[in-house]
Amino acid sequence: MRESAKLSLPRGARDLMPEEVRRREALLTQIDGLCRRQRYERLVTPTFELADALKPGLGPDLYDMAFKFFDREGRLMMLRPDLTTPLARLAAGRFKGHKHPLRFFHH
Repeated sequence: MRESAKLSLPRGARDLMPEEVRRREALLTQIDGLCRRQRYERLVTPTFELADALKPGLGPDLYDMAFKFFDREGRLMMLRPDLTTPLARLAAGRFKGHKHPLRFFHH
């Protein structure tokens, strides 16, 4: 295997250089401000969850293409390919009984 092939990133992944990071952070700060002015609150969900918890909210194609791995206890985990299911799980569980509408954003 060529040395450069060992060091390459998978398709769709890329490194962000310092100037790109600064632009991204500035844009996210603007988005945060806009959302907060509209009375949305930011939520952050885990990057990976139990595959069984994410599967119901995904179509079969997205589920099959998602990155999966086993944790130390042998449970099947999945990188979340979409934010809908984790946000719905959080809203249904932790915000049950809260006044509606619930107004959240995630980035």
